[in-house]
Amino acid sequence: MATRLLANLLRTSTARMFTLRVSGRLGSKDGYVTFDPTGFKVGDFIVPVSLVNDALQKKLAEPENREQLKLPDFVKSVHIENGELVVEEKN
Repeated sequence: MATRLLANLLRTSTARMFTLRVSGRLGSKDGYVTFDPTGFKVGDFIVPVSLVNDALQKKLAEPENREQLKLPDFVKSVHIENGELVVEEKN
């Protein structure tokens, strides 16, 4: 059963293009989307999740980013189930 989110991003930094691949578990807690990474890769280089998780969680917790992760009032939770995004509405 697929319960992970996989994102492939193309980034440009100092005139160089590189791919960033992040995988992890998408969920929600206290009205906000959560993301717990399970894999991280820059180009062909695998980066241990333990090296990036704290920085990623701090970035997601910054006020401008946290506000973007706020669920709409009518949404109770979100998660990935069988490879699909599941949005549970509030009653």
